[in-house]
Amino acid sequence: MSTKPKKKAIQVKKAAKPKTATNKKVTSKKVAKAKPSAAPVSVVSEKPLETVVPPRPEKAPELQATKGPRLKGRIIAAVVIIALVGLVVLETAVIISKKSSQERAFIQKGSFGMRGGDFKNRMTYNGVVILKITNQDKLFLVDNILGRILMYDAKTKEYVLTIDKTQTGKDNFKPFDVDSDSQGNIYAMDATNQEIVVFSPKGELLRNWSAPLCNAITIDQEDNILVTDGNKMQIVRYNSEGQIIDRIGGKGKGRGKFLHVYHMDVDDKGNVYVLDLSKKKVQIFSNKGKFICDWSLDFTPNTLSALFVKDQIVYINDFEGQMVWAYSIKGKLVWRIAAKWPVSPVQDSQNNYYMPDISGVGYFSLEKR
Repeated sequence: MSTKPKKKAIQVKKAAKPKTATNKKVTSKKVAKAKPSAAPVSVVSEKPLETVVPPRPEKAPELQATKGPRLKGRIIAAVVIIALVGLVVLETAVIISKKSSQERAFIQKGSFGMRGGDFKNRMTYNGVVILKITNQDKLFLVDNILGRILMYDAKTKEYVLTIDKTQTGKDNFKPFDVDSDSQGNIYAMDATNQEIVVFSPKGELLRNWSAPLCNAITIDQEDNILVTDGNKMQIVRYNSEGQIIDRIGGKGKGRGKFLHVYHMDVDDKGNVYVLDLSKKKVQIFSNKGKFICDWSLDFTPNTLSALFVKDQIVYINDFEGQMVWAYSIKGKLVWRIAAKWPVSPVQDSQNNYYMPDISGVGYFSLEKR
């Protein structure tokens, strides 16, 4: 009985020793030898394959997902750019078309009168010329060198009469502007003597009155005489006897004021259009002298610039630019009219335009360029 338990104990111990000893040695050797080759072959299982290999497949879907919107955005941007370029081209074409539709030219149909000569020939002129035409198509030509006013019939182009120092009795008579009333009486602005001189339709002296530093004269539908006052920078309105009715404007930078009041005209409603050289603007007043509006010019006017109004169109000549600019009464550019000698253009009832040329007074039609 006592021998059996001893054998069992010995067998257990012997069995335990080889297991522990062999396990330690094997594991250490296996680990040492298996380190280089175990990682790629035996350690990796199917589950780690899904976590180690996926980086490429996972990034690929992201790139594909973002590539679509980016491409779409580029296409939209390209379409927008093309559309903008198309709009610019279209706008440029419209501007060119609009500009070409505004281009006009004076085509000369003939001339009359005679430029050049001396004071003895009463049908000639030789100086700076201002033209003025009446509703009765009487055309006045002002020559401030020879000191005379010539009158023609615009319909027949025939000479009618001359007004000079012979009628006034003043050797220094130098007219600078002229107009006539509904009765045919002629009102001349004498810049040298700073007065308004009135003549009958036949050129006979009637009366005169003082008008300091006057530059321009025009007569409205009520036969009131409007004169620019270059000293006080205002428009003075007289009745036919030379009595002051009212004054328009005054010196100043504000609207309705003038810095260099120069030339003017009235329309068929009695509204007054005034050219201000310093402001480069046209200011418009009612027949009662109330300010209506103003607008800027597209060029720089000078002392050779004159303004006239006909059929709701405002014409202003640009001598240096060889152009006559035509605006609506609200200041919108209507025409740019090319002219070789754009001095004081006027228009008659038959839509003929008149300007002085080298040899005489030319008359023109208005044509597209």
